[in-house]
Amino acid sequence: MNKLAKGWKRIIMLGDQHSGHKIGLTPPEFQYKSSTGTEKFFHTHSRKKTQTIQKECWDWYKKVVKEKGPYHLAIVNGDCIDGTGLKSKGTELLTTDRDEQVGIAQDCLELIETNNWSFTFGTAYHTGVGEDFEIKIAEYFNNKPGSKAEIGAHQWPDVNGWIFDVKHFVGSSSVPYGRSTAPDKEDTWNALWNIDDEMQPRAQIIIRSHVHYYKHTDYVRGGRTHHVATLPALQAMGSKFGARKCSGRVDFGFCTIDIPPRNSKEQPIWQPHVAEITGQRAHTSQF
Repeated sequence: MNKLAKGWKRIIMLGDQHSGHKIGLTPPEFQYKSSTGTEKFFHTHSRKKTQTIQKECWDWYKKVVKEKGPYHLAIVNGDCIDGTGLKSKGTELLTTDRDEQVGIAQDCLELIETNNWSFTFGTAYHTGVGEDFEIKIAEYFNNKPGSKAEIGAHQWPDVNGWIFDVKHFVGSSSVPYGRSTAPDKEDTWNALWNIDDEMQPRAQIIIRSHVHYYKHTDYVRGGRTHHVATLPALQAMGSKFGARKCSGRVDFGFCTIDIPPRNSKEQPIWQPHVAEITGQRAHTSQF
């Protein structure tokens, strides 16, 4: 447990857990069991690797979330569940039942010690085209005694006068040097929405997810540090789409930020928590 100085508040920011997918964030009771050795040859190899990744990711998440808590606020930035897996006919899923996926996602979030929750909607492909299954997750935490939860497409939490601009989707880049462009564009649009008629509050902390890689920049304006970031994901490497079509790295983890007391001259303290998942390492084949 972390004890902050008086008036400081710690926020945890996470997204893209994709619960229900075989390499989404998965509690032990839903993880693959040991292979019997009687399955088809590719299934045996694939299942063993996935089992290793599931356990390593969960153990890291459980340990670090508890170490860094408690939290004043949890920002959960979309794609809590993976959905029906339509494009791969459900072959990558632990379960195709989205209500069961909601339960898995809730079990993951239960580890976060907080009474305040701010959720955003993820992509319709994962969380519902005609439905919004993430509403059930937000409602679950809102109904817990002493807790408060909100959910929307675009959220603006205010903590001690520091405003967050939170939304799930952001454009991606296939080149390392282009990965700051899209989130920086979001920061510029926020400034333009605010500058004339204040249609949006001017945020100092811009948070996006969706791209499954961590990128963070900061700058100072008017004596205040502005943070612009895409969050790491809580889904590991191993989806069919990612493995067969993509080149870039996937970052597994979450971020925290400590907000100073209201009217303080101190600046927020940003900290990424990104795991090195050894079960994902590529290995040569000896012939």
